[in-house]
Amino acid sequence: MLRLLPKRISGSSFARYTRLLELLKAFVLVFLLTVAYGVAHDQVTARVCVEYFTVAHWPLVDTDSPTVLGLYWGVYATWKFGLVLGVASAVLSQVGSWPTLSLTTLLRLLLGLILIMAAVSCFCGTLAYRLSSAGHLALESPMSQEIDAARHSVFLAARWAHRSAHVVGIVGASIISSGIWLVRKRRAEAIDSLTLDPNDTR
Repeated sequence: MLRLLPKRISGSSFARYTRLLELLKAFVLVFLLTVAYGVAHDQVTARVCVEYFTVAHWPLVDTDSPTVLGLYWGVYATWKFGLVLGVASAVLSQVGSWPTLSLTTLLRLLLGLILIMAAVSCFCGTLAYRLSSAGHLALESPMSQEIDAARHSVFLAARWAHRSAHVVGIVGASIISSGIWLVRKRRAEAIDSLTLDPNDTR
């Protein structure tokens, strides 16, 4: 098939096209997965405490529906982060002379980060709820006057779940970026060591 293509397409141009396609696929994968997790996370927290979105945030959408709020806020709160992480991950995994990182490997890294974020959010949310219920954690003013006293514990649970997710997401994204660079570097070094002339004493 390649023989039927013009030389300018079947040669280096085709290789560049393939690399560009992989770059785009890596970006789309990371971006969509990031936003999808944001939506899933907010679907849960909106059901834990809808006031976290309707009272503690400006009205992005005029509704009390946890499903709609989770959808809108999930996309709104994560698309910029997904854009940055998508570009960074795509460039770090595909650009350069080092061996590229497969989409499968990139997916495993992201799923690992998502699982850690979910676990930490669940732990922090549960901890905040229990501390508040035991009287060891209180909602500050003026938010305490705007939220019904009976809902303070669930509100704090939702807040801690979100804040912990933000911290883990930022730190985890930095670790993933560094990990991608390190994996590609080590693979390049391994290839260099295999192709090194054993008679070369330099």
